[in-house]
Amino acid sequence: MSMERSISFEVAGSAPSVNSAYYFIRKGKRTIKVKSTKAKQWIKEVITAFFEAYEEYDIIDNDLCPVFSDGDLIVELTFWFNDKRRHDIDNYQKLTIDALTGLLWKDDNQIVELVSKKYSDTNYTKTCIKVKRRGDELWKAVQQSL
Repeated sequence: MSMERSISFEVAGSAPSVNSAYYFIRKGKRTIKVKSTKAKQWIKEVITAFFEAYEEYDIIDNDLCPVFSDGDLIVELTFWFNDKRRHDIDNYQKLTIDALTGLLWKDDNQIVELVSKKYSDTNYTKTCIKVKRRGDELWKAVQQSL
């Protein structure tokens, strides 16, 4: 059981929109969903940024990855875009979450709260990823307020 309380790091750039992250090919009678080159590159960038920020984690060491092997998680994704285009925030979440499955969490069903923010017309494009364990004291406070 991993005891890490929180992780926070930044990735230069932003995920490709889910609308351009996948394409479909026909193999006989079957249709197969395939990740685009942009999607594969984003996944590599997310993983690289994590290991640059947290050098102590080693993908080879099964005791350390995934970082949060169990428990409920709160994930915050913040997207900064250096243009004025309208970005649908939900189109950028999926690929970022998928990139972290197996690395930060065993299964994305551990995510019980997802907070996303976006800022447009900034001087840079980046993605900030924050993950924390849902604390027992917070959970108790929420239950008491219901």
